[in-house]
Amino acid sequence: MSHQRCTIKGGTLQRTKEGTRYEGTDGSYILFRGVRCHVSKWLARPLTAYQFCGHIVIGRRWARSSFDVQLLAHEYGHYLQQRELGLWKYLWRIALPSVFSVLRNARQHFTKDFERDASRRGRDYLRSELRYIT
Repeated sequence: MSHQRCTIKGGTLQRTKEGTRYEGTDGSYILFRGVRCHVSKWLARPLTAYQFCGHIVIGRRWARSSFDVQLLAHEYGHYLQQRELGLWKYLWRIALPSVFSVLRNARQHFTKDFERDASRRGRDYLRSELRYIT
């Protein structure tokens, strides 16, 4: 987020000292602790996103069209995997296999065990932390 704030489908992302705060147009909000989000034309292919060392990079075209809080939570799940495994194990067990999975067969990418695990972790985090303005 080059200007500290950006829009994704269904809401906005705001950089804070603690991480990235999502504010939904439906009154929902959540803090993704420990991560910085970046929307980039150069660091991510148009319809891709990835997490590495606490940085979630979202392709600009995807951010403008259909990247939503569920997909952000999936990438946050990768952050949680990296925290649990450590950098080197994460690189070899998840990050590199994920890159090769997308390159080989993007349609089957989300069926891989490490991707399903990231989605589960992200969904669990959303369930426990998502709040609504009352």
